[in-house]
Amino acid sequence: MKLSQIHRLLLLASLCACSTVSTSAPHRTIELIDREHFRPGRATSIELKGALGAPAQTIATSSQEDTWIYTEPHGQENWQRASFTIDKKSGSILSSVLLLNDEDLLHDLNKAIDHFNASRFIINEEGWINNHEYSGNSEYSDPVNGISLTVKKTRKTVSEIGFWQPGLRGH
Repeated sequence: MKLSQIHRLLLLASLCACSTVSTSAPHRTIELIDREHFRPGRATSIELKGALGAPAQTIATSSQEDTWIYTEPHGQENWQRASFTIDKKSGSILSSVLLLNDEDLLHDLNKAIDHFNASRFIINEEGWINNHEYSGNSEYSDPVNGISLTVKKTRKTVSEIGFWQPGLRGH
């Protein structure tokens, strides 16, 4: 399953009644440095909550996993900024996604590739989705380092950066 498909499923699940909402969203901006510090397999949910606070929303994605969604203010609304998939039993972070905006340095594809200069990305064109929608997105995926970029090809911008623990790509 592609990272962009997983992200769409998370958004759909958030619309369901299978989630809890926290009134104590993080009080500081979530940056890429946070995401790299909380890489899957290197940090736990306790460390994550200690640094970023309680998630704005928790979704039970399966009997073994929860997804924690962190939001940030954007005008009058809160927009999703990041999500972390957590193993319920061990508390380990299995995967994470950072949603980028125009102000983020790594929103520019060339800067993102320069930042992850040790990665060797495999490029997969998203193309047709369910035979009725064409996507101009590509996924740049590095299975060795567990990094993926969702790229808008026409604008050469990165909309999402995903991290996963190599060997657990299903997340």
